Parts: sequence; structure tokens; C-alpha cells
Amino acid sequence: MTKIRKIFTFLLRLLALGATLSATIVMVTSHDSANVLNLTFKAKYSNSPAFMYFVIVEAIVSGYNLMILFLASKGSLWRMVIILDVAVALLLTSSMSAALAIAQVGKKGNTHAGWLPICGQVHKFCNHVTGALVAGIIAATLYFLLILYTLYTVLNPLFSSALSPISISHYRNRTDPKLKTDLSSSVTLGIRCSSSSSDVAQTFEKSENDAAMTGGAFDFTRATTSLTDNKSIASSKKVTLVRHGLSSWNEESRVQGSSNQSVLTETGGMQAERCRKAIANMHFDQCYSSPISRAKSTAEIIWQGREEPLVFLDSLKEAHLFFLEGMKNEDAKQRYPKEYATWREDPANFYVNGIYPVRELWGTAREAWKEILLTPGEHVLVITHKSILRALICTALGLGPERFRAIDVNNGGISVFNFNKKGEAMIQSLNMTAHMYSDHVYLY
Repeated sequence: MTKIRKIFTFLLRLLALGATLSATIVMVTSHDSANVLNLTFKAKYSNSPAFMYFVIVEAIVSGYNLMILFLASKGSLWRMVIILDVAVALLLTSSMSAALAIAQVGKKGNTHAGWLPICGQVHKFCNHVTGALVAGIIAATLYFLLILYTLYTVLNPLFSSALSPISISHYRNRTDPKLKTDLSSSVTLGIRCSSSSSDVAQTFEKSENDAAMTGGAFDFTRATTSLTDNKSIASSKKVTLVRHGLSSWNEESRVQGSSNQSVLTETGGMQAERCRKAIANMHFDQCYSSPISRAKSTAEIIWQGREEPLVFLDSLKEAHLFFLEGMKNEDAKQRYPKEYATWREDPANFYVNGIYPVRELWGTAREAWKEILLTPGEHVLVITHKSILRALICTALGLGPERFRAIDVNNGGISVFNFNKKGEAMIQSLNMTAHMYSDHVYLY
């Protein structure tokens, strides 16, 4: 639940608490007396079982609401709140019905039964009862709003997770040709679409878990080399990798490297917003980002509304490309033909003054993995640049720097890895970009 949703829910419950407390207090303090034919009689709420029932229900609901306000929204009990809210709404409705019936008789009487109205004699009592009933109606209305909102925020993701995986290879062939999802035909992903389409084949199967549904691996060990130097991590971990949105130097076809002068463009900001919406329904324990401007700006957009602070890691910075940085690719090719050709065709052997940037990037990627994996949390988000992403993906898969250009990640592309407790990686998805061209929402 995002920060905005939490605030909205808190305000609704706070208003409901105020309404039920007001109804309780006003009804309890409703008493008056009158003289009729030299006879004195007193009117108070305790004279009517319906009014007493109303007070008891409003008091119980007040206590319940006060308790719920302090219940952690990520706790396992939170999913029971919808059931409790329904029960509370039913209680409020029944007590309101009983109290309204007696109030109607007190105000209008009943000529068929020979009951006379009493509000003409005990104005103060009737005014208090009316105020209490109005507060009770407001409380009941707020609870019905809470039920609808809780259904949306709690149950909707559960139902949508029942959607079966969509074959990415099939989707890639049947949708926009610009859509690039670099996955082998054997990889399937759970995707929730905002709208259905006849062009997308979906197969619905009943299964106890996603692994059984998709034929995914139940467990794995010794899949690759440990990225934590065989240090055990507290629990298995999922890591989502995202490349920053389109930058100014992407747009101008310049070599970026570690320069901070390339900034996120307006289009890049829109891409980052698409990423944010695509993963909005998933919980992340932490978000790590490169401190370089274009990645930092992307991370701030994607992470907005979440409680945990962004963590910037120097180990997620892009490779330093020395004199090539800032140059247009055409100019670099003409001015430094040998060096540029090596960078493009044999990047692992590209060097400047004895320094091999890509080889050094592999060491930096291992440092980043170690820091990310050894930090507590079961699902983390990482936002950074293409070259370091290539290094992160390749090191996770046990590939050397000579495979640098074997991996491609588009602006806003999303990749997902699972890690066992030994820090060994298994790739789940690579360079997902469906959200760049539609309103896809990922659930994995």
C-alpha cells in the first residue's frame, strides 16, 4: 500500500471514529423531563432497548476503529480487515434501523396503536437523539466507502494474480513490432493487463503456485557461482533491475559513460512514470540507484510515494569512458577510429592508459551484488545504466566481460533475478518493455 493510499484510508477511519464517538456521546447524554397532567416523566436513552443497542454498537465500533488505526498495513491481519469492516457495517446498519424506528414513533407517534408523539414535550431529548442518528448515518456511510476501498486495495491484487502467464514470444509476435522483449521462447511471465485484447492468447489454469502453473523451477542450488562469496543470506531474494529513462545524450547519440551532464529528458520522465505504474502493485523492501543524474531522476519518479528512502550506491555508476564521454558516436568514430572500433567491437579489450573500463566494471558489479544481497529484504529494486546492467546480468549468470554486448537493455527495460540463500542467481525475465507501449502491470 502506497503512502497516499495509507493516508486516505487513515483519514476515512479517523472520520468514522469521530462519527461513532459523537453518536455514542450524544445519545448517552440525551435526557429530558416533562410535566403532563401534573405527572412528571423522564425521557432518556436507557428507556429504550433499541437506543441502548445503538449506543453499544457505536461504542464497540469506536473501539474497533481505534485499534485498526494502529494496525500495520503490511501485517498478515490486514487482509482480515475487509471481513471485519463488513461485519461492522452490518452492525451499524442494524442498530441504525432499530433506533430510527423508535425515533420515528417518538416524533410522529402511531395512530393505529394509539401511541402519542413525545417530542412536543421533550425537545432536548429528541434533538439529542436526532444528532446521534445523523452521526450514526455518517459513520455507516464512511464504513461502506471503506469496504469499497479495501476491496480495491486488498482483494483486487489477489484476484488479478490468478491470471495465467502470457507467453512473451507469442505476445512479441502478435503486438506492436516496436515492442522488444528479449526473452527466449521458453520464458513466461505473469502479467496483468489493464485491458483485455483478442490478440493476446491467455490460458487460465488452476494451480497451487505460479511455479506449477508455468513449469518454472521449484528450487535451485549451485545454479551459478555465489555472488556473496558463499556467505549465506537471511532468505531467498528477488531483485528487479531497471534501466533509466531516455536521457539527453541518448537522444543526441552521444557516448555517456559516467558523465553527469546527460540528464533525463521529458520522454525519459514519461518512461519512468510508466515503469512506476507497471510495478506499483508490488512491495519492495528497498530501492538502490546510481547517483548519476539520469538514473537518480528515474529512481525518484519510480520510487515516489513509497516510505523507505532511496539508497544511492557508487558501485552502480556507469563505466568511465574517458575521452569518449560526451562525444557524438559519429565524431568519436572519425576522431578515434581505432579506440572507438575496439569499444564497439571488442569492449573487453578497450583500454585507456592501461585501464580496462569493462573489465573493471565486472569487479564493480560483483561489489554491487554483494552489497545488495547481504542487505536484509526479500525483494529489492535497482535502477541504473545499461553498461553496469550488462555487467550485473553477466556476473549473475557467470559470463565474462567478453560477453558484454551479448546483453541489451532498453530505456525503462525491466529484468528480474531470483537468488537462493547461497547468493546464486537464476534469471526470471530479461528486458521486459511491454509497459513502454501499453498499460501492462507486472505481478511476479
